[in-house]
Amino acid sequence: MPFMKRVAFILTLFISTISFAQVDMAYYLDTEHPYNNKIPTPQSVLGYEVGEWHVSHDKLVGYMQQLAAASERIHIESRGTTFEGRPILLLTITSPENHQKIDQIQKDHMALSEL
Repeated sequence: MPFMKRVAFILTLFISTISFAQVDMAYYLDTEHPYNNKIPTPQSVLGYEVGEWHVSHDKLVGYMQQLAAASERIHIESRGTTFEGRPILLLTITSPENHQKIDQIQKDHMALSEL
């Protein structure tokens, strides 16, 4: 393939890749829904929109901690650490009423799965 054709092909491929990589949050979230403004958005914590860049483990943990602090619907607990010493976290996201009876919900679920 001649040099100029190769360059044109690579530029076309690069431009099409960039145009498909654009993230529109309206695709994921209903823009008409009244969201809680106290809940931090990923962009407000990470500094970029979801999908624009990879999230490092420490930034993801920081975001999850901020979510748990901002909402009574989110409970965060450490389940251990990775081989590299990073926290393994469990987020339980449900209504405040369900958080109060989470043990019973888990027992009911286990009873159903043992049938």
